[in-house]
Amino acid sequence: MVQKVRVGIIGAGTIAQVAHVPSFKKARNCELVALADPDERKLRHLGDRFGIPHLYADHEQLIRSDHLDAVVICAPTYLHAPMALEAFDYGKHVLCEKPLALDAASAQELVSAAAKADRLLMVGLNYRFRPDAQLLKSLIDENELGDIYYMKTGWLQRMTHAAVDSWKHKKKNAGGGVILNLAIHMIELVLWFAEKKKVVAVDSLVYKRSEEEEVEDSAFILLKFDEGSSATVEVSWTLIYEKDITYLNVFGTEGAGLLHPLRIHKLMLGNPVNVTPRLRSVGNPFKVSYDLQAAHFIDCIRKGERPFTPGEDGVLIAKITDAAYESSRKRREVRLD
Repeated sequence: MVQKVRVGIIGAGTIAQVAHVPSFKKARNCELVALADPDERKLRHLGDRFGIPHLYADHEQLIRSDHLDAVVICAPTYLHAPMALEAFDYGKHVLCEKPLALDAASAQELVSAAAKADRLLMVGLNYRFRPDAQLLKSLIDENELGDIYYMKTGWLQRMTHAAVDSWKHKKKNAGGGVILNLAIHMIELVLWFAEKKKVVAVDSLVYKRSEEEEVEDSAFILLKFDEGSSATVEVSWTLIYEKDITYLNVFGTEGAGLLHPLRIHKLMLGNPVNVTPRLRSVGNPFKVSYDLQAAHFIDCIRKGERPFTPGEDGVLIAKITDAAYESSRKRREVRLD
């Protein structure tokens, strides 16, 4: 068993600053030894703050270095696949932020490359590590809510979040707009909660406030499952409202579960009763999810185990988002094989 895993992080943007770097810095059996970003000011600041010894303006130098075992990729989306492929070529394990690649075919290429290199590929689906989401998942698996027939979820951001000069608004860099940046979080949970079911059809609508926009800023997606149940996802980053709205509601024949905040209701004597269990306070769920994700990645490398969120999950999510874009272009439902 590997004693300590030496990790390098590519990208010094917001998600690296608030999540990945702090989480890997404090993870057990881990040494955060390298960081790469072309913005040398951010690179030096983050490196000095967390005591990271090796700093690179060129990510290729980090990947090719001999003093690390694993790479965490949190760069713009269009760089995910080429960076991961290069990491496998140099014998590194990879944790890649979602989406795994710009499309399902490229995501599948990463899964194949990881297998060929005998390296671990884990996709960053941090919502699945949230304690509240894990509790709801356990109730679904134990059939406490009965047969799940409908899920509705959304992430609606105020227009103040929109920054048109961001890479997320550039088609070439991001691959898409709110579907690949916001809906993907909701889709990851829906697919996990319904992992015993198969998505057979996707229908979607997208909207741009201006034709000058390169990517969609609002979208609605309908997922249909093989046994007749369904799920809806609505996302936007141009909402004219006083606050952001994030929700995920799961409805079953015997009860319902809601996230943000967690609420569980069950039928008792024909009436809905709030049976929400008390969660042990573990801090900010967002930060905790990244701490648990980092710890899991390290454990999987040390023990040679398959990750909880393998690359194959990233491929499935990419198939759904590919179908959503195809549906919006063709203005019809898209069937999945």
